[in-house]
Amino acid sequence: MAALLWTGVGAATLAITALGYSIAQPHRRLWPPLHPQDKLTGILAWALTLLIFGAALGVGLMEWGSFALPLWLRFTIGGLLVFLGNLAVWSCVADVGMTQTSGATGQLHTTGLYAWSRHPQYVAGMGILLGWTLLSASLSVAIIAALGSAALMLAAMAEEPWLARQHPDTWHHYAARTPRFL
Repeated sequence: MAALLWTGVGAATLAITALGYSIAQPHRRLWPPLHPQDKLTGILAWALTLLIFGAALGVGLMEWGSFALPLWLRFTIGGLLVFLGNLAVWSCVADVGMTQTSGATGQLHTTGLYAWSRHPQYVAGMGILLGWTLLSASLSVAIIAALGSAALMLAAMAEEPWLARQHPDTWHHYAARTPRFL
C-alpha cells in the first residue's frame, strides 16, 4: 500500500512542479505544450493524471473505512461527488475532444458547463477526488486528493495565459463573466 501511496504523491508532486514551472516560465512552459504537434506532453499529462487517480482509487480500496465518517456523508455526499464529477469530466472531454484536453489548440468553449466555469473538467476532477476521499474514508487518499487538487488548480492557472493568447478576441470577455472554478 505504501508504494501505491507514494506513486500518487510522487505523480501529484511532479505535476505540481511542472505546472508551477509553467506558470513561472510561460515562454518555456511544460503545460500547455509549447508546440501543438507535441503529443508526448499530452500523453505525459494524462499519464500523471491516471497515476494520481489510480493511486487514490487503489489506496482507498486498501484502506476502505479506516477513518470514522458518518455513513450518510460517505455514501451520499461522497458517492454523489464521484458520480457527478465523472459525469461532468467525461462530458467535458466529449465536448472538447481528447486532442484538445491533451494540449492541442482548438476553439474556445463557452457553452454548456463552460458557461459556468472556465475549467469545469478540473472542478469535476477535484470533486471526484474529494468524493472518493469521503467515500473511502481514508486519510491516505486525502493526501493524494489534496495534492491532486492542487495540481488541477495549477493546471487552470497555467492554461489561462495560453488561452488568452490563443483567443485574443474572446478570452477576456469570457474570463470577465465566467469564474475560473465556481
